[in-house]
Amino acid sequence: MVKLSLTENGFRIIIPTDLIQYKKGQSHNYLFEISSTILQDELIQHHDNMTKLHTNKLHIYTDGSLNLNSVDGYNQIIMGAGWIVKNTEIDFTCGITYFPSSTRLELLAILTALLTVPINNNTHIYTDSQLAIDSINNMLQLKGIIERKLFKQNNYILLYAIVDLGYIKKINLILYKVKGHSGCIWNDKADKLAKKGSELALENEDRIVDLELILNNSNFEFIPKWSGVYIDRQIRKFYA
Repeated sequence: MVKLSLTENGFRIIIPTDLIQYKKGQSHNYLFEISSTILQDELIQHHDNMTKLHTNKLHIYTDGSLNLNSVDGYNQIIMGAGWIVKNTEIDFTCGITYFPSSTRLELLAILTALLTVPINNNTHIYTDSQLAIDSINNMLQLKGIIERKLFKQNNYILLYAIVDLGYIKKINLILYKVKGHSGCIWNDKADKLAKKGSELALENEDRIVDLELILNNSNFEFIPKWSGVYIDRQIRKFYA
């Protein structure tokens, strides 16, 4: 078990709607824009449902699905991510394109789950990806947000968003490594949701997360792009 304490004073608390849809004129902010109104509405509804549980502790199982044969008409691989809150019917699925890797999908599942979690929550995330856990832990070790450090990380956009979101919402995040396909009913449910996320996104592009991270922060003034796509990979290796 790896316990990652993300509580820190001085960060503004903002509601999930602010996180999902950007509002200008705020001092410390980043844009994690989910352009799909379908996904926006689902995430906001899940936040409301979690709030109604009246608990400061949530247990969420996450997973990703990578099928290299799942391609759209533009020959883009459509990957899936999903999660479910233990002992509830609160679950979520979505898809994403570009830079296929199982770790990327696990991180997307964790990020979308944290978007819905109420503030000041003790959130227990269960994932079968040790690399996802290690990547988040490594991002927390970075001293300051410096572009040259971030650009050395794969999935640095997702990782930064996860860590920053934890600070903003004062989430105490605890990550557990679980063994995949081990008979855990909730892990199996997350696995099925991730596969469903890929299938649904292949049928309906509105279920694809269009990830755009804009940091309104002097320490992070730009994100490299190539052909209109943010490069969420180690920059040096990407251009090599």
